Amino acid sequence: MIDPPRHANIDIEDQLDCIRREIEKRKEVYPRLVAAGKLSQQKADQEIDLMRAVLVTLFWANDREGQAWIYGDEPEHEVRAVLGEVAE
Repeated sequence: MIDPPRHANIDIEDQLDCIRREIEKRKEVYPRLVAAGKLSQQKADQEIDLMRAVLVTLFWANDREGQAWIYGDEPEHEVRAVLGEVAE
């Protein structure tokens, strides 16, 4: 039998919290990198948007109601709630 990878047992709520922290950290660091010319504003925005997409995807994976999103029945209040936890 093959042992599952270490990360397979990490709670999804902990993963969601980690992504939220990462987004906030990027929002702190990226403006300095942009000001120093080491990162374009477009790339900074893209990277934060990508992490927000990861957050929503993990939220969706953790929420059985999220399955309705596939069919266009997106529970908008749920998406706003998960993204609302990450300051704009």
